[in-house]
Amino acid sequence: MAEITRDNHYVAQAYLRRWAQADQRIWSFRTLVSHRNVPLWEPRPVKGVASMRDLYTSTESDAESDKNERWIQSEFEDPGLEAIEKVAEGRQLKPIDWNRLAWYAFIQDRRTPASFAESMKRNEKLVPEVMERVLSDFASGRAKTLRPRGIADAPNPFEDCFRIQVRRRSGCAEVEAEVTNGRRLWLNNVRYATRPEGPIKNCCEHKWSVAEAADGADWLTSDHPIIRLNYYRPGEYDFGGGWGNPGTELLLPLTPRYLLYTRVGQKSEPRFTCSRDQTRIIQKWLAERASRWIFATGQIANIAELRDRTVDPAAFAQQEGFVRNWATEQNRGEAEWQGGLSDKHRGGRPPDES
Repeated sequence: MAEITRDNHYVAQAYLRRWAQADQRIWSFRTLVSHRNVPLWEPRPVKGVASMRDLYTSTESDAESDKNERWIQSEFEDPGLEAIEKVAEGRQLKPIDWNRLAWYAFIQDRRTPASFAESMKRNEKLVPEVMERVLSDFASGRAKTLRPRGIADAPNPFEDCFRIQVRRRSGCAEVEAEVTNGRRLWLNNVRYATRPEGPIKNCCEHKWSVAEAADGADWLTSDHPIIRLNYYRPGEYDFGGGWGNPGTELLLPLTPRYLLYTRVGQKSEPRFTCSRDQTRIIQKWLAERASRWIFATGQIANIAELRDRTVDPAAFAQQEGFVRNWATEQNRGEAEWQGGLSDKHRGGRPPDES
């Protein structure tokens, strides 16, 4: 069996090297620590940050695959990094370059452990509602299949994430639906979102700009560097914006000097320079949106004004355990789920719909 990539960098190493020193170490601030004596900033090797073992690894027919890692790199990461290089060199961007930057930002928003956690939370609420509606429609005769509306005639992208079992009892049918909520569903959602007709199509319709930091300042970045900002008024905002929601502001640092920016539904100059006040507030948003790590070209003395760290030994141990046990727990869950599919129907149709 060919060796597969297991150290999955959810923020590209080539991207982070733009913030790194000559020795390929990057100044790193951890948002959660176990003890107050832990230094605020530490230089860490780029290859050892923003990565998790088997974050994208999939299991199929008892074999592990790194197809998701290779797909993200070839389709989004490599083209995006080429476009970022043009930005860094001050070269004129063609329409395809703007698209590649937009795609890079979109996949960056979907590929981090933070996005996995948000997806899990969202699925816990939405999936039961969807399945309940589908089962209700089927039971009432409004639907002839057990597939969500809108994809009845299309290939089901979640064939291996949910299953249906029908039991016949005294002339009645009892339908049971189950969904797996873990790495498999998350990665399938990522692929579903990046279909040509999926949400990713919105990002190329926006009017993107490159924003330069104020003189003497560098943009920081993080382990979840993309921001989807809903700004209401000074001091009142959230990061729950959508890629197609008018008024949502999307921001992604591209280099220490340049940041990708758009406000959905509005136009701005292709390139502009932020004022010192604008730079400061954007830095604060970037720091607040970070999950576990903030990265910078040097130690930021006033980091506490942007994002104070939490000292909590128990929470730190829990976080470390999540990272350490991720692959084992996800593999076990997927193996148990796959085993359960052997005697149950996959993909949304009962064996007999008559």
